[in-house]
Amino acid sequence: MNDSQCFSMADRVYKRFGKGVSLLLLFVLLPLFAYSQGASSPQLQTINGSVFDENKEPVAGANVRVKETNKGTATDEAGRFALEVPTGSTLLITYLGYEPYEHKVTATAKPIYIDLKVNATTLREAVVQVGYGGVKRVNLLGSVASLKAREVEDLVTGNLATSLQGRLAGVQIDQASGAPGASTSIQIRIDGSWNDEPPLFVIDGFVRNQAAFDILDPTEIEDISVLKDAAAAVYGARSAGGVFLVKTKRGKEGKTKVSYSATMGLSNATSFPKTMSAYDHALALNDQTRGYYKWNDADVLANAKTDKRTYFSNDELNQLKGLDYQWLDEGWKSALQTRHNIGISGGTQTVRYYAGGSYMYQNGNFDQLHMNKYTVRMTMDIDIAKGWLLSVGMNGNRRSLSMPYNDLDKEPEKMYNTYGTLLRTPKWLPPYINGLPVGQNTVRSHPLYVNQINSYRKSFSGNLATNLALQWDLPWVKGLKAKVAYDYLNNYSSSITYAKKYQLYNFETQETDYSTGMLPTSTVVSTTDIENGDKYQQSANTGASYQLAASLDYNKTFGKHTIVAMALFEQSQNQGTELSGYVENMIIDNVEMSSAFGDGVSPVLDGSWSTPTGRQSILGRFNYDYNETYLLESTLRYEASTRFAPEDRWGFFPSVSVGWRISNEPFFQDKINTEWVDHLKFRASYGRLGNDNSNPLSWENNYIYTGNQTYLGGTTLLGAISPDNEGVSMRGITWEKSDAYNAGFDLHFLNHFSFELDGFYRHNYDILQVRSSALSYSTGIGTSLPKENYGIQDSWGGEVTLGYGRKIDQDWSFNVSSYLSYATSRVIRKIQSPAILGTWKDEEGRIRGGETGYFSTGILSQADVDRLAEQYGTYVDGTTGETLINYTIFGRQPEAGMLNFKDVGGPDYSNVPDGVINENDERIISKYDNPPFYYGLNLKVDYKSFRLNATFNGQFGNDVVYDKAVYTTGEGNRQNFDWLSKTSNNLTLWNDHWTPENTDASMPRLYNGNADKRSTFWMRDGHTLTLRNVSLSYDMPRSMLTNLGIPSLRVYLSGTNLWTIINPYGYKNPSLSSWMDYPIMRSFNLGINMTF
Repeated sequence: MNDSQCFSMADRVYKRFGKGVSLLLLFVLLPLFAYSQGASSPQLQTINGSVFDENKEPVAGANVRVKETNKGTATDEAGRFALEVPTGSTLLITYLGYEPYEHKVTATAKPIYIDLKVNATTLREAVVQVGYGGVKRVNLLGSVASLKAREVEDLVTGNLATSLQGRLAGVQIDQASGAPGASTSIQIRIDGSWNDEPPLFVIDGFVRNQAAFDILDPTEIEDISVLKDAAAAVYGARSAGGVFLVKTKRGKEGKTKVSYSATMGLSNATSFPKTMSAYDHALALNDQTRGYYKWNDADVLANAKTDKRTYFSNDELNQLKGLDYQWLDEGWKSALQTRHNIGISGGTQTVRYYAGGSYMYQNGNFDQLHMNKYTVRMTMDIDIAKGWLLSVGMNGNRRSLSMPYNDLDKEPEKMYNTYGTLLRTPKWLPPYINGLPVGQNTVRSHPLYVNQINSYRKSFSGNLATNLALQWDLPWVKGLKAKVAYDYLNNYSSSITYAKKYQLYNFETQETDYSTGMLPTSTVVSTTDIENGDKYQQSANTGASYQLAASLDYNKTFGKHTIVAMALFEQSQNQGTELSGYVENMIIDNVEMSSAFGDGVSPVLDGSWSTPTGRQSILGRFNYDYNETYLLESTLRYEASTRFAPEDRWGFFPSVSVGWRISNEPFFQDKINTEWVDHLKFRASYGRLGNDNSNPLSWENNYIYTGNQTYLGGTTLLGAISPDNEGVSMRGITWEKSDAYNAGFDLHFLNHFSFELDGFYRHNYDILQVRSSALSYSTGIGTSLPKENYGIQDSWGGEVTLGYGRKIDQDWSFNVSSYLSYATSRVIRKIQSPAILGTWKDEEGRIRGGETGYFSTGILSQADVDRLAEQYGTYVDGTTGETLINYTIFGRQPEAGMLNFKDVGGPDYSNVPDGVINENDERIISKYDNPPFYYGLNLKVDYKSFRLNATFNGQFGNDVVYDKAVYTTGEGNRQNFDWLSKTSNNLTLWNDHWTPENTDASMPRLYNGNADKRSTFWMRDGHTLTLRNVSLSYDMPRSMLTNLGIPSLRVYLSGTNLWTIINPYGYKNPSLSSWMDYPIMRSFNLGINMTF
């Protein structure tokens, strides 16, 4: 019984029975009440604790009180508190913008440490970057994807873009190689042009290239925003590909804080292509030869050796059962990677500072393959006087990459000849015999031996930037600020190639009755010289650029009206130099300098001074909102670029966005329960975007020396020159333009759900094209026609994002966010050959892209061949006397085991079948070669001090075709996926090829099977789903760390590219263009993160 219950009872008794009875009862009840109070009175104890935010920073001013009482206190500047409370009571900790936290007080008085979680309202109030400023997310009018960098800090990847895969709606990031230093391709929504339309990267307000973005470490970044619609128009002629905005960390007022993290891990291929064993390879080659002799085994035995057809005897086949040399295993290894980061920040009311740096080492899976990268960043913000703020910054980075040099690796990042040779070399050949590298006149490169002889390519790149900004709050106009900012960037790159020639050894083979023999003995009969470039080459590039901006910003609230305005002038310029030289013919081995080459011949030098480019821009912005309900944002950018002729340099790029937060309307709040819908906003935007990614000064005539050329009339001109342009120069060309429209709404409902829907339409026009690819030197011009602003393309699509977050109790919380995006485009106008207009090849009016090939009817059986003879008729060949069918497949008679295709057309793009299967039957076999749909799912679960994060992403809506072009020839050129020979192995799926004994095979016959044709036989649904990354972390209890003087310590385990759940290929990772490219890596990393 408590106080209120006791006195309430007395009051009722008094009213009913009068004063006398009431006094009697009180004499009885009061001793009982006193006894009960004494018996149940709880013990008091002092609780000490600390309160932290989501970043493990102390929270000052948090309210701490005993629940359902007024007894409480507040945390100090260090987030600490002390409060005397009854045992068994509940502490309630609250702070504006964070979820309330409850703590049950036990009999054991230990210090408590509390981590507050941000509530949904605070997340909506967070400021999002939109270009030259920021806006609260709740008032955001454009389609902007954003991410806090701490969400990917635990992931260890070679570049920043890779860690963002599957996390940003409408942003597709692809990785074509897993080699150290490999680049990524980034596309925002969809390319509006068939020319290159890259995104723009802006870091702390200054434009950078993708290399500067990729080298950033997540620990030095605060957040990332991506402008996907008209909001990008503020960046003018470079905005059509969308814009990445990066805000790095800066110092904050408070005591000095040092953070350090270190990770170490191993990486290996997600999968390896499975190739035939030596025995299966030999059987397949025998079947190939049998097919050549029309399955007449007697002809095979009698003629194969004379005709130099590969055929293995039974004795050789028996020997091969015990041979299986794995060249890849000889050179491949798991790779180590490590990363270290440090950051120091703090400050006073007048000076705030941040300094940080990172180092990453990424080893490759081959010897001599590795990457080092370094970053450093320092900033300081100084209040030099009342209303005056000076900001100073410096940042730099360096990357070094070393790889073995193989002259046949035409795309070094993919290392397709190095990796592919190790996969496709026949497994009956050992890499070495008696320590000598094996050639057998068939191996055109020996990657294992290249690593031994120290043939390499090394590259170095980096930049150093310094920037300065001065801001003045004008005292006579409240809300008006003036600012000037200047950035100077130096960048460099260099490379060294030490390409060594080498010898391979050819060994005597075991000759048989049926072939010249394939299995080598130990007797050397000859050598083969592999040039491998045989050169020493160096190059060096340097560049410098500056950016200058001066602005006036105004921000003022008048009652319910808020006005934000800006006027800005911006100017930039960049220029660079390039110098390279090489000398061939090594004369002294193992001397890594140019003097060891050439035998007295001077190096060949080549140098250039890049064309300087510059820009000037005038920018205006006006934002207005009424009571944060009716929202307006407009921008105007007037920009000039020296890429175009003086009279065509200036362009106008406007944008306007409107929004209506209907959830702020009184009528909405009256009729809709705000617990059901607490935020609903409609928005729409329009903007003019630009793409000036073309060669500078293409409007001027530049010339190069071309040697002797023949011109009109047969005259030969000695020492001729020709234009050095992308075609004949032409004034009047301008940037490509894009009118971008976007509409959508944002919804937050039932306290836990968030939903966003966006639809967009883009009209791209003035796309640059050339009418003719080339003009002969005999015309007196010797180059292509000028480019024109001619093409038109329309694009459309949208994104849906759905999120759900909930705190279940004090221990458990989780958050799920997902997105689905769709984008496609149609060609409206394009310069094409007149011959294809109106035919299936005409691109105008249809979806851009699509797979082309042949409609396959499958593998022919003998019954199918007989039906073709009946359908098309037969005739007798007058020369050979053979009975032939009036039907051919790429010039050959149909035979069992061949792939056959639909006869859909004839010459001159006719749609009338003609009984001839050839290039006239090629058609569009799939509407989409690139996926129109992308999706992602991000899951976060917290349990006490544990946190689990997982990211899935996928794509669908397209079709893929098995590789029809891989790199196998000695010159590094392309041959077909199905290529099989005595020098080239193939995938195990070819074990199930057609023979007269295996008519139900999944693959066609190996000789003249038409397998090289791109057709629906090889086409599969392109749906792909990948578990992209998972991280698990644990925050060590602060009670354990207090004595060590470490405020926080977190350990974590992360993995990337963990599982391809849906793979349309099966024999390779779907990110690769060829199964012979350097594979995508799966990595596991263990790390720690601490602050002190």
